[in-house]
Amino acid sequence: MSGERPGGRDDGRPGDRLTGGQVGILLTLMAEARPLPNPELAARFRQSLDGADRRLLNSLGLVTSRRVGRSYVHELTAAGWSRCRQELRAPSSGRGAAVPPGAVQALLAALGRHLDLAGLDLRDLFRPPPTDTQQPHAPSGARTADGARTADGARTVDGARIDAVPPGGDEPPQDEAERRIRSAYGTLARWPGDWVRLAALRPLLGPDLPRVAVDTALRRMNRGPGVTVAPDEDQKALTGADRREAVEIGGQAKHLIMVEG
Repeated sequence: MSGERPGGRDDGRPGDRLTGGQVGILLTLMAEARPLPNPELAARFRQSLDGADRRLLNSLGLVTSRRVGRSYVHELTAAGWSRCRQELRAPSSGRGAAVPPGAVQALLAALGRHLDLAGLDLRDLFRPPPTDTQQPHAPSGARTADGARTADGARTVDGARIDAVPPGGDEPPQDEAERRIRSAYGTLARWPGDWVRLAALRPLLGPDLPRVAVDTALRRMNRGPGVTVAPDEDQKALTGADRREAVEIGGQAKHLIMVEG
């Protein structure tokens, strides 16, 4: 993790020091990749985000919190995702409060999901750190950059295999996929922040937009601010189209999208 000072963490920016517990919340939200309510944070990960900690992470723009019923639901912002990347990149200095065990549990579970979804072995992921004269390398047949392709033509995003490239040409740029998703959402939504079913949205995107491009854009949008892609909790009400047009995020089928503002 990033360099720490007694009583907190410091990534070099004034006023941006975080305790181990606050970093643990960020990493847990990152690992789950979805909005998390306080009751679930407490029950599954033995953590909570309330009071001064919540106000700090909100004021730093790392987490958004909204009240639902009697508790808060928290979600990482784009800046929060960036901060988590810094935490994963920088080694711990060994000072300050430790990251809570619940955050480590969330990270290990997310790692397991990624390996299963990507069809990877642990040996594909864990390699010795490079020496000063070596460059980091990926498993044989793959490149490390976002959007790289493995030897069998599968596309990878953030290092994860997501699908094979459809025949017949290159995929449309991801900003085009997101533009069409937002446009279709605006057509279907009754108001900003309305829930729209993916089964209704996908047919409006056009036949030339491959499913892999749409799914990748949905996953990226869900990680950013103002967009939530969520499951329909009423499983009995799901239609065949709902199940067919769902996108898998974090090992769970998501059937609905909401865009704020």
